[in-house]
Amino acid sequence: LDSLAARGTLFEDALAQVPLTTPSHCSIMTGRYPREHGVRDNGANALGPSHPTLAGIFKEHGYDTAAFVASFVLDSRFGLERGFDTYSDDMGEVAFKTQPLEWQQPADVVTDRALAWLEGEKDRPFFCWVHYYDPHQPYAPPPAFRKPNLEPYDGELAFVDTQVKRLLDWFEAAKLTGRTLIVVVGDHGEAFGEHGENGHSNFVYDVNLHVPMFFSHPAVIPAAKRLPAIVELVDVFPTVLDLFGFKPPAGLMSRSLAVGLAGGKLQDAASYSESEFSFNSFGWAEQRALTTTQWKYVSSVKPELFDRLNDPRERENVIAKQPKVAAKMLAELKARYEAM
Repeated sequence: LDSLAARGTLFEDALAQVPLTTPSHCSIMTGRYPREHGVRDNGANALGPSHPTLAGIFKEHGYDTAAFVASFVLDSRFGLERGFDTYSDDMGEVAFKTQPLEWQQPADVVTDRALAWLEGEKDRPFFCWVHYYDPHQPYAPPPAFRKPNLEPYDGELAFVDTQVKRLLDWFEAAKLTGRTLIVVVGDHGEAFGEHGENGHSNFVYDVNLHVPMFFSHPAVIPAAKRLPAIVELVDVFPTVLDLFGFKPPAGLMSRSLAVGLAGGKLQDAASYSESEFSFNSFGWAEQRALTTTQWKYVSSVKPELFDRLNDPRERENVIAKQPKVAAKMLAELKARYEAM
């Protein structure tokens, strides 16, 4: 992953719109915020047909489309299969003692399926989504990646890294590296007790939202470049369409990042994030956040304001010290939400 990022352009401050897999992928694939596309939680409802998806648009332009997903939370019943000729969501043999939302496939199985499909696509234009799920609780990497000095979560990341290499090696062998745009993006972050949460779902702190995001193409995307501006996962959709010259749907609140990828000045923008998981699961307050380069405002029972430049770990709530900033951020947060 590091070598691939070095071959392309990496966004240093990429933020997810929601720390949950299903709604986050709906935002990636439609360029819409959760309130717009209507999927706010895992396993609750499905993406409807009103918003075009990346797969659907590429299919309309003559591309073969396929997805290989590693978790039941992305099962076809949740609507993300729209626009795909092939949608591989078979979770294999599962134990009845586990909950469906826990069913998953390891990264090597997902890669096997993707490579089998790609072998038949060497001479065809294709859009392929390969989804890995291993770095999720419970952290249980394969035996070869279990080492005394290696955290299990890091072991799972290392395992996924080997599978990404298998994909990249295939592109090299097929002589397609120079003709393929590769986008790597995480759907949410992971907390390790920083704010009293392990995993992800409840909160909208940066540990839950900050994700890897980079674009690679030797002829189109500058290599070894890092962009500091805040960007959002919803921006992936219009950016990919822009790079291919495809017309975006009307009314998008997300933005294309292509100007930054082309070497131009990418303007900073505020990022919106939310989590309704705690309300849906426990009746606790919904969480909403607006993030700028310097400030992070979190709307909850007890609102919070963090100075990201001086307190990147979000340890001190400075809302009492900065009431004017907090009021301005709250007004902008409300305006953004109401516009969705």
